[in-house]
Formats: sequence, structure tokens, C-alpha cells
Amino acid sequence: MPEFSLIMGTLGRSREIREFIDSLLSQAGDCTWELIIVDQNEDERVSQILAASLTLPLGCNLVHIQTSRRGLSAARNRGLEVATGKIIAFPDDDCRYSQNVLNFVSEELHARRPRPLDGITLADTSDASKLETMTVARRHRLTSYGIFRYAISYTIFVSGRFRSYRFDEQFGVGAQYGAAEETDFLFKLLSAGANLEHVTGPLIFHPDKSDGYKNVVRAYSYNVGIGAFFRKNLSRATPGLWAFFCISSLKLCLRLIQISIWPRGAELSWYWAIATGRINGWSTYSARTNPHD
Repeated sequence: MPEFSLIMGTLGRSREIREFIDSLLSQAGDCTWELIIVDQNEDERVSQILAASLTLPLGCNLVHIQTSRRGLSAARNRGLEVATGKIIAFPDDDCRYSQNVLNFVSEELHARRPRPLDGITLADTSDASKLETMTVARRHRLTSYGIFRYAISYTIFVSGRFRSYRFDEQFGVGAQYGAAEETDFLFKLLSAGANLEHVTGPLIFHPDKSDGYKNVVRAYSYNVGIGAFFRKNLSRATPGLWAFFCISSLKLCLRLIQISIWPRGAELSWYWAIATGRINGWSTYSARTNPHD
């Protein structure tokens, strides 16, 4: 049994997958891993990468699963079906680990403490030159109030005992609600009593795709997911999630009012996309079509 099961859904990428594998091969320590690549491509690009000469450390393995079923959450659920590791993670197909990630996570989740951790999230960077920077470890207990801040899918590591849990396939890239799948997943774990922390330390690289106030399509799609997440979970929410919902909604309304009084074209379009996306997600979500809750 490997220490880690790393589940990567992929569509349309090649070079980035090899770069992630190279980051695994350069890991410090002797943690064993299986990289489960759930391949949603119609061509052989992933097979060609895996056919290249790769010398894997003892106890490590590459698992290639091809599927015609699209959607990031569907890919992760397919990977969870075959994952065998003691710790499970969900790297994106364009991220990279710094050299100490696996060793650090293993030590954190196996450390002796009054209440052992069930999972952690790490910090990320969009500056590749800072990838090997080891920050001073700071810890924040993960609560329903803070999961939107710390729930970034490629930074999540959870105990293998949660392998039976699944992502809601209505959420995430390629689904009706284009984001918040990882937030929903972590909220599910928190609701089950999991002890989770956000821990700064080794970094995970992921390119910045925010593009300032220009990408209103992405802002809309992301917030459709957030709106649907709130519609799904507020009925069974803790006070922390209610507090986040109320505070974030109030801030959004005040920002829209401010920008409407002193117009800034691109910024107004961006915040309007956020607001309409959340309203759309809230109004259209239906739990009846969710196969995993």
C-alpha cells in the first residue's frame, strides 16, 4: 500500500503532466505514492507521456485510467474508486509540488497529538521561482467559515479513511456549476467530524488564471458554483457557514453600490458577473439530481 494516492483528472494537457511527474520524482524523503491519472482525452497524449523512459522509486506507481466521462469531479470520483493510499490528494494537471510536500504532509498527518489530523491544506504560489521556498509553518483550524479561503483542490490532502466520500459531480470544471466542488467536499468532511487544518510550509505551484477584472466569464462560472454550494448546504449549515454567507453577500452588495456610484467599467462588469453567477447557481441548484448525497 503506498503512502499517497494522488488523483489527477486531465483533459488537453501534456507538458504539464510530465512536469508534475518530475516534481514527484524529485521529492525529498522516501514516501511512496501512486499517481492515478484519469484521462479524459480522446487521443493518446497521456499514453505517450507514460511510455517515455521513467524510473520510478521503489513502491511508487503510475495508474492510467481512460474514460469518456467528462468533468473534473467525475474524474476524481473515478480515481477514488481505485485509490489505495493512506493519504489522498487531488493535484491539478498543471500544478507542481515543491520537494518537501509529501514528506511534510506525511509527518503532519502521522504526528502524535491529542486529536490526530484527518487532513490538511497547504499554501500555493503562482511564482515558479518561489516554489522551493519553505515558509514558517502557521496553522489554522479549518472551519466552515474558512473553507472558501483555504479549500483549493490541488492543496488538499486527506486521510485514506475518507476514500468512500465522493465529489458532487454537479460541481467543478466541466459540470453545470463550474466551481466549489472542493469546498463542498471539505464541508462534507467537516460535517462528518473530520479534524482539518490549513498549514503553511512547503508550497504548491499553480499558474495564476485570475487575469484581474478581465475574465468575467470565469468569474461568472466560478460564482455559479458558489451560489449552488450555498443553496445545497445552508439548510444544514453550521453558524460559521451562515456567517460567511451573510458577510460575503453584504460585502458584495456594498461593493456593487460603491462601483455603481463611482463607475469603473471593467470592475463593475466583474462584480456584476459574480453577483449574477451566485444568483443563477442558487436559483437553479437541485439536490434531486445529485447522485452522491
